[in-house]
Amino acid sequence: MTIQGLDHVNIRVRDVEATAAFFIDVLGMQRSPERASWILDASGHPAIHLGAADAPYPSDAWRPFEAQRGSGAVHHVALCCTGFDRMVERLTMLGVEHRTSIFLSMSLRQILVVEPGGILLELNFKGE
Repeated sequence: MTIQGLDHVNIRVRDVEATAAFFIDVLGMQRSPERASWILDASGHPAIHLGAADAPYPSDAWRPFEAQRGSGAVHHVALCCTGFDRMVERLTMLGVEHRTSIFLSMSLRQILVVEPGGILLELNFKGE
């Protein structure tokens, strides 16, 4: 068995619509027309699966979900991105708090931002 990449991340939040709006309006992603709980990456792949914190999931019987402030057991979700300067301008224009870092040795620029449900997002811009 080999791991070939990340399929998707499931985020259970108190306000699904606010989190969806953040991914769409702030990060420029799209919502699936067939499944409203899926947020798509630039290639149309379902990258983020949104769920209500109080909605039952099949895994809850085995490992009950406990909503917490912040990201709980998940420290952050890292997304591969392009357009660093445009994203910084967009976040600034929308008044969204964020932090930037530059790692010259890795040719990496990074933006850290928190979505409305409290999940820390690491936006990685490689080679920009």
